[in-house]
Amino acid sequence: MKKIFLIILLFFSNNILYAFSGGVGTKQNPYQIYNIEDLKELADSVNYSTANNWSAGKYFILTNDITEPVNFCIGAGSPPNARMFYGNFDGQGYSINLAIEQAKSDCFALFSIVNSCEIKNLTVNGYVNGDAAGGIVGVINTSLVSLDDTVKIINCINNSKINAKNAGGIVYCVFGNYNSYLIISNCINLGSILAFSKPGDANGIALGGIIGRVGIAKTIITNCINYAFIYADSVVFNNLPSIVGGIWGIGYDGTHTNNYAIISNCANFGIVRGPGNVGCIVGFQGNRTTVINCHYDKQMCGGDD
Repeated sequence: MKKIFLIILLFFSNNILYAFSGGVGTKQNPYQIYNIEDLKELADSVNYSTANNWSAGKYFILTNDITEPVNFCIGAGSPPNARMFYGNFDGQGYSINLAIEQAKSDCFALFSIVNSCEIKNLTVNGYVNGDAAGGIVGVINTSLVSLDDTVKIINCINNSKINAKNAGGIVYCVFGNYNSYLIISNCINLGSILAFSKPGDANGIALGGIIGRVGIAKTIITNCINYAFIYADSVVFNNLPSIVGGIWGIGYDGTHTNNYAIISNCANFGIVRGPGNVGCIVGFQGNRTTVINCHYDKQMCGGDD
């Protein structure tokens, strides 16, 4: 009897049963996220795992709109001890309603911090408030792992309102290594992005309809559109000018020859305003950022008088 109990115990300790609504996490049979409890199970599995890459190689699909306010996020902590999302998440055209207050939750976005992963076919509604925020992804960090990581964000829509000093409608920020890739394609921002200064603020503003800022990494943004109002109210924080762009806030400005940024076939139809550096496509383009075949109405974007 003891032997049978020991075999059962070993089986469950090595084959953790998760409380999703179905699936086994493979590409053929992904974990099914049907309700807010399933989404919380995903967040807890990533955020509290003993390994920082629990989700690597796992597949998840959203099978229903989640309309209850989601005030938590997937991915937690700060490198080198962060717990990041490494998996494959397919929203299948469904939506998730966000109610994220960074001051209370320490969340930057629905997927707060990610590494090599793919997120696609997802819409987020609601709001995200904080010092730094994104609609779909907060921080992409590939600097402490292998040299060929790729993050793909495809066919995603941000319809959440973002109030943060540094923000992007789809992605807030990238910290990559010199051989990592970020690909954002066919994404749309519909949610307003606003930055309001407060007494004692010491950090510069960077806002973008699709992405806020990039440190290093090869970055490709293609076939993306911003329709929303993007606005910063302050010229400088600590001698740093506000930088506001319809697609991208701060483009890549590095000197490493392996890195570059390409923005192609994108469009901005939103009003973009601020007293600092303002661009219809890129707020500050940088010396290794290339803009190809992008469209905008110059009257919609410009600096405040």
